[in-house]
Amino acid sequence: MKEVSGPLRAARTLVDVYRLAAEVYGERPAFCARQSDGSYVPTSFRDVYEHGLALGTALLDLGVKAREHVAILADNRLEWIVADYAVLLAGGADVPRGTDIPPAEIDYILNHADVRVVFVENAAMLDKFHKCRPRVPGIEHVVLMDRVAEPRHGALRLWDLVDAGRQARAAGDRRLEARMADVRPEDLFTLIYTSGTTGRPKGVKLTHANMMSQVQDCPIELGTSDRLLSILPIWHSYERIVHMLAVYAGSATYYTSIRTIGEDLKRVKPTLMGSAPRLWESLYQKIVH
Repeated sequence: MKEVSGPLRAARTLVDVYRLAAEVYGERPAFCARQSDGSYVPTSFRDVYEHGLALGTALLDLGVKAREHVAILADNRLEWIVADYAVLLAGGADVPRGTDIPPAEIDYILNHADVRVVFVENAAMLDKFHKCRPRVPGIEHVVLMDRVAEPRHGALRLWDLVDAGRQARAAGDRRLEARMADVRPEDLFTLIYTSGTTGRPKGVKLTHANMMSQVQDCPIELGTSDRLLSILPIWHSYERIVHMLAVYAGSATYYTSIRTIGEDLKRVKPTLMGSAPRLWESLYQKIVH
C-alpha cells in the first residue's frame, strides 16, 4: 500500500475510513457508474459519504438498531455502496447476496440472519423477493435501489430515503453521529453467507477489525491516481476487500459487467482489477477469439 494520509492510518473501523476518506479525498472520484452509452459518471468521496449519512439517518427512522443485520440483495452498482455506507454508519452489519440468489436461500438467509430491512436492486429482484416474503415474516421494510423501477409491493425508494434523511440532517438531526461513535473494532460489519452448494448456506462473521487488518497491511500499492475496474460480485469477500482498499487509498472504482468488460478495459485502462482465473480465461476467449 502506498503511503496514505495520516488520518486514514489512524482509522480503527470502516466507519472511520468512510468519514476520513470524505475529508481527505473530498471531490476526487470514488465510484463511477457506467451509462448506457459507455461513459462513466463519477461520485466523489464526499458525495458518497453524504449519501450514506442521509440514508443512514433514514434507516434510523425505519427503526434500524445498532448492530442489527440489514440485507442487500443486489449486484455491483453505486447504490450498493451507498447502502453499505448507510448500514455501517448506522452501526449495523450488512447481509449481502447477488440478484442470482435462489428463492430458497432468500428464505433461509434472511430468517437465519434475523433481518427486518432488505435492499433489493431492481424490479425483477423486487418481484422475486415478494414471492418469498410470506416465508420471511420478520421483514418490515423493502427498499428498491433502482431510480426508474416502479416501487410496487409497498417498497420504498432508496433515493427518496436519501432525500428524507438529507432534509432531516439539514434541520439539525445528528442522531447518526452518536451511532457512528459507538461502533467498535470488534463489531460485525458484514455477515456473508456461502453459496450453499454443499448444503445450507453458512454465515461468515467479519468484524471491522478483520477488514482493517486487510486494508492497512495489504502489500498492494494503491494511491489516488489508481483506477479499479470492478466485476467480481461485490458481496464476495475478495471484491469487498478490493473496494475497501480503494476507499482507504483514495482510488476510483469503475463498475463493469462481463458483457461490456472488453470495451471498459480499453476505456478505463485500470491499474488494478480483482478477479478469479476462470474470469481471465473467459475474457481471453471473448477478446482474442
